[in-house]
Amino acid sequence: METTVLRCTNCGAPLPKLQPDEEWIRCEYCGFLNKVVDATCYIEKLRSEVEKWIRELLPSGIAFATVKDVGARHQIFQSLIKPKLLITRANMRAKYLQY
Repeated sequence: METTVLRCTNCGAPLPKLQPDEEWIRCEYCGFLNKVVDATCYIEKLRSEVEKWIRELLPSGIAFATVKDVGARHQIFQSLIKPKLLITRANMRAKYLQY
């Protein structure tokens, strides 16, 4: 796993160098214990969930991989996907604001 400079999620200070097979790292400045997560696995999982969610929003039978016209893609997004996204976003925001 490739690591970059990590920062404390509590105070933002740089964290000490990560040792192999270490899952937790303590901040030298504030003492906060930070969990180390492999971002590439998380991003891949998130990407697959978003792709699945978009496929559920789209009407069946539309093959978007074959649509090379940017204008057509934009029109498909504006007329089919964006309205559903706005409704879903509003519902999620309403649920979040309830708590």
